[in-house]
Amino acid sequence: AYGGARGGGSAPIVRSAPTSSTMYTQIADLNLYQSRWTILASVTNKSQIRTWSNAKGEGSLFSVELLDNSGTDIRGTFFKEGVDRWYDYLVEGKTYSFSGGRLKVANAKYNNCKSQHEITFDQNSEIKLQEEAKIQASVFDFVENIAFIESMRIDPERYQTVDILAYVVSVG
Repeated sequence: AYGGARGGGSAPIVRSAPTSSTMYTQIADLNLYQSRWTILASVTNKSQIRTWSNAKGEGSLFSVELLDNSGTDIRGTFFKEGVDRWYDYLVEGKTYSFSGGRLKVANAKYNNCKSQHEITFDQNSEIKLQEEAKIQASVFDFVENIAFIESMRIDPERYQTVDILAYVVSVG
């Protein structure tokens, strides 16, 4: 019987297909307790492939910065087989859907993205080019005045960036 022990309704549960607005999770809404998510993001930066060799072994990696339509960005990193599968496929300026990555807390020492998380992708992650989707290439968060920069506490553990829009009145 449908509806459980209390009687309730007698109809089966029907799940509707996700609409385009509910299909993707915003980067700012990602959390470590989610196991299934899909984000829609533009690749705003892609690093070169770096290789390493140490006592634990050797391998390669590259990173991307991903920006969604809310203006939040997140770092994604690919290792070993993920590099082989995805490096040539991902192109700066193009928009993709991403799922199947592992979320972890962002390491502020190496990451200046707005998100508090980072994503590790591998060869089994699902990444699809979304030709029709367009996301603004850059989002700026301008400081209100130069005095703000002077008042910032500089954290030596974190590389800090600020956006400034200014014009020069005179030189000299």
